Amino acid sequence: MAKGRSPSKHTGSRALLLLLLIALAAAAVAGLYLLDTRDAAPAVQETSVPANTATATIAAVGDLTVSDALVADALQSDGSYDFSPCLLSVAPLLGSADLTIGNLELTFSGEPYGGSTCSAPESLAGTLSTLGFDILQTANSKSLAGGISGLRSTLDTLAANGLSPLGTYATQQARSSSGRVLLREINGIRFAFFAYTKGFDGMSIPTGSEYCANVLYEDYDTAYSKIDQADILSVIREAQALEPDVIIAMVHWGSEYKMTVSKTQEELAALMFENGVDVILGTHSHMVGPMETKTVTRSDGTEKEVFLAYSLGNFLASSSEAYTQDSIVLNLTFTKDLDAGTTSLSANSYTPVYLADYGEDAANRFQTLGIDQSLQLYDESYIYRVSEYTRGELLEALEDLEANMAPQTEPDGDGTEE
Repeated sequence: MAKGRSPSKHTGSRALLLLLLIALAAAAVAGLYLLDTRDAAPAVQETSVPANTATATIAAVGDLTVSDALVADALQSDGSYDFSPCLLSVAPLLGSADLTIGNLELTFSGEPYGGSTCSAPESLAGTLSTLGFDILQTANSKSLAGGISGLRSTLDTLAANGLSPLGTYATQQARSSSGRVLLREINGIRFAFFAYTKGFDGMSIPTGSEYCANVLYEDYDTAYSKIDQADILSVIREAQALEPDVIIAMVHWGSEYKMTVSKTQEELAALMFENGVDVILGTHSHMVGPMETKTVTRSDGTEKEVFLAYSLGNFLASSSEAYTQDSIVLNLTFTKDLDAGTTSLSANSYTPVYLADYGEDAANRFQTLGIDQSLQLYDESYIYRVSEYTRGELLEALEDLEANMAPQTEPDGDGTEE
């Protein structure tokens, strides 16, 4: 069983396949795959590490989406679908953390597959599990793309592959019995996760199915302006009742293909942080956005250092929009003082990645590449190095990421969302 992971009937085969994939990835670069990381957001203050401690690591990525091109690339000669070649080179980044999480912005609703239906082949769920994913946010703009039946099919597929959904529910009974907070304990550190979405691409939840997802706004199908504070606070209280060391909120918010942060995002972040949330991981813009650590004053008057990532960008996607091929694997390390019983985010860093598109005629058209590793292999003239053209794309992506992730010096949102 992988360190820190909850046991399941899939654990043995998953671990074996993961080792195989990692071995193949290592062989592909002849042992030159270096896991370089960069600071995601400088800590507010440096703190000494107590002697008697426990640590836990979390790897977080952004949107996992589906498109016609991705589906076509995964199609095999026997009619099956294999998405693993696209993500193989970053397998070590995903599987090495104690817990790996992402935003599943698609459904497993059956054929036809592709961007118009937002439905992916079920084999993708198996690939994600094998690569090391544990928790997938399912509360997002595509939750209802396949209707309530598609949502239920998605949840069933995730369960069959040992993956935990976050933020959506098959029935009212399932929501009531399991609660809306997922608790995971890793190396003695208790993490409480919950997820919300801003809406469903303008769709309304079918009457009688209001239980199916957590929504940030009362007007989630129109203006996204009336924050549902009562519901959000109720979920935070549910999380606190589980006595976690860390509360992590995964939120699908903001506007697609925009770098600006809206006033309601700032209001939502303040509401969550002031009432007990320690980390917010955002998605939806499909671009990597600002990240920061800061000290906030809780509603009880205490001060707490918190971490905010407005958007983790795309991790699996094919898009022609600017910045949408640039992405990261965010690495968070938490340390618990076992004597004092306090837990803090002791380190945060990221590994830049890029989804390269080698063209329609290429075998394995799409490849997610570790940017620093690929550049190093190019500089060392490794036989399987990227082309000069792709090298230029990687350098440009790296420059864009560093600029886009810088914390905002002042709000630049206009108060509206799309």
